[in-house]
Amino acid sequence: MPLPEVIDELTQHFKIPVSLLPFGADVLAQGSCQVKRSIDVTSFGRIPAQYHSAFFNKFNQPGSDRIYYKSTPRMEECYPKLPYEKRQDEEDTLLLFHLLRNSKITLAFDTLYPGMRKFPYSFVTLRWFYGAATGGAIVGKRPTTPLMDQLFDWEDATIELPDNPQKSVELIEELLQDTKRLQSIYKRNYTQSVARHDWRYRIQSMLEKVDVPLPHQLREELLELKMLHHKLVANEVVFK
Repeated sequence: MPLPEVIDELTQHFKIPVSLLPFGADVLAQGSCQVKRSIDVTSFGRIPAQYHSAFFNKFNQPGSDRIYYKSTPRMEECYPKLPYEKRQDEEDTLLLFHLLRNSKITLAFDTLYPGMRKFPYSFVTLRWFYGAATGGAIVGKRPTTPLMDQLFDWEDATIELPDNPQKSVELIEELLQDTKRLQSIYKRNYTQSVARHDWRYRIQSMLEKVDVPLPHQLREELLELKMLHHKLVANEVVFK
């Protein structure tokens, strides 16, 4: 359950143990801290209309050398009916990751922010993990749930936009010109995701919770994540 606010309620209602399990991303396969990025700003999922209009009208006009890309919502996808059947939207997800790896900035907004869909809780949704895994600077309105401060607690994990969309355009323009800061964010977001937010850690947590031995392949991939993290940290020390 990725919402700590409802764990007690679910435990009491269903009379079963309920544990916190945040979302994650396939950081090992799809993550990146690559420097070369051709898309300036990417938005996927919901975004308040006033921000979308401000970014579109500023960046996606004749004479602009910026690219603001907003992905369109995907069709509702039913879970596979057969064991090991691939989801029909798998190609869409792989394309999304490719776009994010090539994006300097990824937009994301708290579920409680005005203009988003009505939701009873601030929620750390998938987009925060996808954005961090692929390195780009996550810019928007940070979730107010305390869980966010536990999961994304490093420098520049998120960058807050002003409530005024036009001021937000100015902030993004300034950030896009700060190449050194952006490149630091790419590596820091990716490194932290490798260390903490891969789905393999979540699967490990689930299996250990019910005393199920970890499969051999999972142990191998967890070791690969550990080695990758050590390499990233070592390279950062050399870089400094």
